[in-house]
Amino acid sequence: MNVRWRELVLFRHGTAAPARLPGGDFERPLTAAGRQLVARSAAHLAAEPMPPTLLLFSLAPRAAATAALLAEALALPAPALLPLEALYLATPQHIVALLAEHGGDTPCIAVVGHNPGLSELGARYDARLRDAVLDAGDYWRIRRTGPPPGDLA
Repeated sequence: MNVRWRELVLFRHGTAAPARLPGGDFERPLTAAGRQLVARSAAHLAAEPMPPTLLLFSLAPRAAATAALLAEALALPAPALLPLEALYLATPQHIVALLAEHGGDTPCIAVVGHNPGLSELGARYDARLRDAVLDAGDYWRIRRTGPPPGDLA
């Protein structure tokens, strides 16, 4: 698998409404508090030295709304936003496959999605994250220094 990115931002969607709403888990929207948290995290990310220039995101409303806020903070043009149905509850292997398929030579890519896939992917690239859980509305930056871990190649 050809993984060319140097830095990956794993950005978990913001806090969402409970799943008991009509439409089930997929249709859950961001809460007002979730929007505020995402806006704060997005502003921090935008101030970092190498912000993402490509944004892949799940089509679940909470992830799509998170991606919209992130794209605004990063001033990304529409062609840099890639909605992918396959990111909804994607496994780490599937996320890496989508990055290889859509990432091209982009040096820093952001993925807005869901747990457990994002946390598991972060843990596979960075041993310091092995027992960590990516919080709603927060992000991890992964710097790749070699090929993907064996179970992701």
